[in-house]
Amino acid sequence: MEIQQDAWMSKKPTEHNAQITATLTPTQFLFQPVVEIQSLNNQEPLNVNQILSEMTAVSSSLRSVVHGVANHWIQFVMADSSRRHYSTSVRPQAPQISLPTRFINAPLGLIINNIVISGNSAGTDVETEISLLFKGHLTHIFNTARYNYKSASIADK
Repeated sequence: MEIQQDAWMSKKPTEHNAQITATLTPTQFLFQPVVEIQSLNNQEPLNVNQILSEMTAVSSSLRSVVHGVANHWIQFVMADSSRRHYSTSVRPQAPQISLPTRFINAPLGLIINNIVISGNSAGTDVETEISLLFKGHLTHIFNTARYNYKSASIADK
């Protein structure tokens, strides 16, 4: 599933996803077709399967599992100090720049194919929920990085 930025701007994940239990076995990423993208500096390819396979197995709410994957993903592809410069928005406020969509879309197909859902997922478009949770958590990570940077700058004065 590929996120088209404009179409997802106003959508939020439902609260129902807290009742959905998900299990992720990261070694399964290695048995999927290989997904490679260019790094942020376009200097070297990143093997998405390999990066995601280095997580630990987890079974929890869908939200917790997807947030864990997003945390692992962003820690690998971007330094902490760079996060304050990025946004998931297609029209970010200056001085932020838009995160290239390959960093959102590349892991999503693998995540969707490898998460095993149990619990009450009736009436839920699980693929959409996973996509919204993933993108939403990346947004949160970037916002937190900006807040922490501003707080540190104020404290230094």
